[in-house]
Amino acid sequence: DASLASRAKVHENLHARLALVDQSKHKDGFYILQVLAVDVLFGGSDYYLFSRWGHTGTKGQWKLEGPYEGGEIEAETVFARTFESKTGVAWNKAVRGAPPEAERYEFLQSVPKSRETGSWFYYLKNDLDGKPDGWYEYDEENAAEVEELFGQYQASNCAARLSTRFVQSSSSGFTYKVVLGTMTQQNTRTGKTRPIQRTVTGLPPK
Repeated sequence: DASLASRAKVHENLHARLALVDQSKHKDGFYILQVLAVDVLFGGSDYYLFSRWGHTGTKGQWKLEGPYEGGEIEAETVFARTFESKTGVAWNKAVRGAPPEAERYEFLQSVPKSRETGSWFYYLKNDLDGKPDGWYEYDEENAAEVEELFGQYQASNCAARLSTRFVQSSSSGFTYKVVLGTMTQQNTRTGKTRPIQRTVTGLPPK
């Protein structure tokens, strides 16, 4: 609930962002795991496991489990068990950014919080609705999603497996194939491909 969310702190070690990307099947999903600590009266903390998962570009589904009677130790056990069920790798042997096992989620490298936030634009040409040719800015939600994916791509040293992502846009209802290596997006329903660009000035590309 709102009260719990306002008091919860993410455990500094027990958190993971995972991605399941299969470019050949246009498959792209995320899974977030976090152990949450909530201070209680008279000292100490309650521990919960928060999970959120779904198609990339959507808010997905979420689940909150706990508080655990066994406290932090039990929360870590459940976290580790869930992590291994998604990645196929034991939590105590997991390496961020390592290539995933087949049909399993990848444990993503952390995106540095210090990196400069970019703005995203797509190039519109010969628009059927008569809009002038030129660069148009992504809406806020889609821009934040693609910026996160771009950060993951950079953090992976531009690994090919994370260069092409499939993003469901809640604002348009379409799914887009976003190719970060070549900076293009393709509407998977219509096949229309457009150039995209990222700037750090907030201004459209020249």
